[in-house]
Amino acid sequence: MELTNGTKEKEYIRITEKTLHSFLPLLSEEEQYALQHDTRIYAIGAVCQKTACGVLVFRISGEVLDIRYLIVADAFRRQGIATGMVRYLCQHAWAFTIPVTCTFSATGLEDELYLFFVGLEQFSVAEEQGFYCTISTDRMEDAPFVRMKQRSKSYREFFSLSPIARRRFLRMMLNQDIYYLRELREEQCVKPLCLCAVVDDEVKAAIFITRGASEKQDLELSCAWCSHGREMDLMGLFKQAFEMLKEEGTVTLRIAAVTPASAALVDRLIPHRVVTERFYRAVWDMEL
Repeated sequence: MELTNGTKEKEYIRITEKTLHSFLPLLSEEEQYALQHDTRIYAIGAVCQKTACGVLVFRISGEVLDIRYLIVADAFRRQGIATGMVRYLCQHAWAFTIPVTCTFSATGLEDELYLFFVGLEQFSVAEEQGFYCTISTDRMEDAPFVRMKQRSKSYREFFSLSPIARRRFLRMMLNQDIYYLRELREEQCVKPLCLCAVVDDEVKAAIFITRGASEKQDLELSCAWCSHGREMDLMGLFKQAFEMLKEEGTVTLRIAAVTPASAALVDRLIPHRVVTERFYRAVWDMEL
């Protein structure tokens, strides 16, 4: 995909292996990893005054270009650079009749990212189901999984499984389109808190807890999954993780409930959670 356009003051280019090093300071570790390991992920870079000043990362998801990361260096903000990158992506998509979307989280209708997409011409923004929430361990005492009786079986650390069993589970998750596990790297995980229930060497339930994205965040529940009829195993994993977290004192856990099913599960299992962000979806109105 050849992406290059602009003026002497602002230029938009496709980020390649040759140009990636110039934009690395603007990319999170997660996005750097994704660009180098996922063939469906591309990036546009903004150059102003011969300086790499902005990045837009998008994923080809089916017949959609989905924006997953958008940033402009502080010194170049309020100059239309983010708008320019989005517009250029749309211009490129128009030639192939491909829709452009962006699903993002925002703290509310005054959130900067929400206002950015609302202010873009030819984009519509609507609230989606799902949310981010936080809960501290000292507020989990009334959670249903804490009160349940400890089952006799013990659960295993996911990373103690054989490489073959781990790959088989991750492949099954990807086949179910649980795509975010593709980018879950082992070094991000708190291994003692990544637990699973296994029957005949097959994972039936699993939770993955990772380190927070910033110093202000303690831990994040990156994924919780169970096969049909294994809900009690999932509850048991939560209970075992909670018991381990209690030994560390008061810890804050951030949870992303990204689907209606996961949102309902969080509502039921963690009643005292505090919703911090909700999800929105911006869609380019191609017909305008």
